[in-house]
Amino acid sequence: MNSQKERGDAFQYYTENAFAHRGLIGTGWFRWIDQNINGRTDGENYNCGFIDVTDRPYPYMVDAAIEAAKSLYEIHSGTKTPFHQAPNAVGHSPIPNLWE
Repeated sequence: MNSQKERGDAFQYYTENAFAHRGLIGTGWFRWIDQNINGRTDGENYNCGFIDVTDRPYPYMVDAAIEAAKSLYEIHSGTKTPFHQAPNAVGHSPIPNLWE
């Protein structure tokens, strides 16, 4: 993602579109906090949390989670359309609908 806003939009898009799938049981998120600034033993130190390494929340991620949570039941039941702004991510494709 190119910005924190895009991260928030991607989270909301992923979550809401997952809940639009009638076979969904639930979703999860990789990490609460970013990886250590010094990295893991292999040097990986991604910006992948809801909060940074100094316990500051990423506002766009938090807001996206709140907005998604407000609508999940309606989206899953088909009475509301999920967030439509697809992220500009590289190397990913939509989840195939194996139920059709």
